[in-house]
Amino acid sequence: MRGFTLIEILVTIALMAVLFVIITPIQFLTLTTTRIDRDIATGVDMARRAHVLARADDEPWSVFFDTDAITLFKGDDFESRDTDFDEKYTLSVTHIPDTQEVVFQANSGLPQSQVSVVLTDNETLEYPIAINKYGIIFY
Repeated sequence: MRGFTLIEILVTIALMAVLFVIITPIQFLTLTTTRIDRDIATGVDMARRAHVLARADDEPWSVFFDTDAITLFKGDDFESRDTDFDEKYTLSVTHIPDTQEVVFQANSGLPQSQVSVVLTDNETLEYPIAINKYGIIFY
């Protein structure tokens, strides 16, 4: 006799269901972690770019950390900036509880002050980005 019995088919379906139940949360966690890492890396990259652009330019460059986005802009004040130079990144998973701005001085590229920005996710985990007075970024 050829073929599969009903019990063999049910066991196979049950094993596949168990694997699906185990793999789905792991896949979701991996996807969320990747998005968090991308948000952090983008914030760090924008701060590094502002530092480099301020050293090369005769005008300050800044990064504005808003609650749901990070904006790289030319100038030393977010409200009076030239929007033609804006680069905005909308955060995908994390958010920033308090808006912050870091200004990198023209020619030297040094920040005007030390800044610490905290990105958080919905699980109450915190991901700090700190910029010291020399422009070194820790995350």
